[in-house]
Amino acid sequence: MGYFLYYTHNELLKPIRKSESDYNQLPMHLANDIVYGNSNDIWIGTTNTGLQRYNIGTHQLYSYKSEILDSNALWGKSVSCLYVDNDSFLWIGAYGINCLNLKNNEFYHYTTDNGLQDNHVNSIIKDQSGYIWATTKSGLVKLNPKDGSITSINLRKNNSRTEFTGVSLCLSNGKIFIGSKEGFFLFHPD
Repeated sequence: MGYFLYYTHNELLKPIRKSESDYNQLPMHLANDIVYGNSNDIWIGTTNTGLQRYNIGTHQLYSYKSEILDSNALWGKSVSCLYVDNDSFLWIGAYGINCLNLKNNEFYHYTTDNGLQDNHVNSIIKDQSGYIWATTKSGLVKLNPKDGSITSINLRKNNSRTEFTGVSLCLSNGKIFIGSKEGFFLFHPD
């Protein structure tokens, strides 16, 4: 098990390791999400080993281990979704919303203690005004990254709770597209 690089020019499959001298593959579980970040970094959210960062240029792999309640660590072993914004922040759906400042490697955390409806986050996106939108098992939230305030958005259908999937997208016209088990929602955040 693990991750591999596939070289199309010679059809070579090479395992990704912690270092070139480490011949054991990194033990990883299913990748839930993969995003490309700044500085040639690929971010990998896994089901049971947290967050992994792979640098394309150096071929170095770094693991962010989960330490719940450590203010400068990832909260949650299972990373369900990732989003890199243009302000050098990596938004991570794990135990609540984790936000990693890519400039100084500091974490910020948003959980039910801060106003999330649920700590299981399915998807994260950013709208054109800079707000973070996240779906949880219990609903939709809007997070203001400037002050940390969280607003719950009620999208109930027939008086029942909407169960969202891990699909979300901010369209070029500013509208937000969010998937649910009943279909999808399309709305403008203003």
